[in-house]
Amino acid sequence: MRREGWPGIELTQDGSDYFDIHHTENDTLDKIDPKTLPPNVAAWAVVAWLAAQSEARFGPLPTR
Repeated sequence: MRREGWPGIELTQDGSDYFDIHHTENDTLDKIDPKTLPPNVAAWAVVAWLAAQSEARFGPLPTR
């Protein structure tokens, strides 16, 4: 992204238990710790707000 000058944001979460149930029949929202949802949603809401306020384009690049 940097080399091409594309805008980008990365949020990194603790994925230490990601593969314990991911893509299994037990991969349901009730397995999520409810205390982790509000800060996660808040972080993504901030990212969405920052992107909406940015003058950078997030769509396809114009052809060169």
